[in-house]
Amino acid sequence: MKKITLLILIWVPVLVMAQDTKEIETDRPDQTESPYTIPNKWVQIELGFIREHQEKEINSWTVPTILWKYGISKKMELRLITEYNTLRYGKSFIDTTGLQPMQLGFKINLCEEKGLRPKISLIAHTGLNRLGSKFFKPLAFFAPNFRFTLQNSLSKNISLGYNLGAEWEDTKSNAIGIYTLATGFTLSDKWYSYIEAFGFVQKGEPAQHNIDGGLAYSISNDCNLDISGGVGISKESPAWYVSIGGSIRFAVSKKKNQVNK
Repeated sequence: MKKITLLILIWVPVLVMAQDTKEIETDRPDQTESPYTIPNKWVQIELGFIREHQEKEINSWTVPTILWKYGISKKMELRLITEYNTLRYGKSFIDTTGLQPMQLGFKINLCEEKGLRPKISLIAHTGLNRLGSKFFKPLAFFAPNFRFTLQNSLSKNISLGYNLGAEWEDTKSNAIGIYTLATGFTLSDKWYSYIEAFGFVQKGEPAQHNIDGGLAYSISNDCNLDISGGVGISKESPAWYVSIGGSIRFAVSKKKNQVNK
């Protein structure tokens, strides 16, 4: 409760600083990352709390996961991912808690949507495995990942987003292929929803396939809240997960910037 209270106290002054401009675009709450980058010289914070249950009484809590973004041009943003995680194996096992390795990376817009061609961006990170708690450190120092993010507008209120990419637990492991496919629905000026399929495929390991959905509510053009949840549809997938969170952005320059749309 102390950690949650501290986050709320941090969040309130940032809400006051939020500036009215075109609507915020986020990578939350679905697994399909957005192809939109944030405005130049703006900061965006996307925060979430995740509860996940796997088979064999394996449970995890991520409190919180935070994606930090900073716009360095009209087409590129810097990104930092920090996650504080707790694992529990069975009812009697002592919790293992700590900071997951930080991930540092970027998103760059490659092309805009035109006709059948989607809007396309590239996201790439590297996990800095020594910048994490002892229990969560893989053997190698770096753990790279990347994905291409694509989006088509099917109508004024419906969009289709999809990602293809790969990640490595460390540089000595086989690549894990990533796919996502999400349909987004703009329900009103304030409400957005989605349904999605996503999964992970690795050589020599059973594939993980999942489905999920969620809702987002816009408090202002610079701040929203979200809730989501999903289930595994293959044996090796987590049984289910639920998540709540929110996103906010603000300019760090006196000159007003516009969203890149």
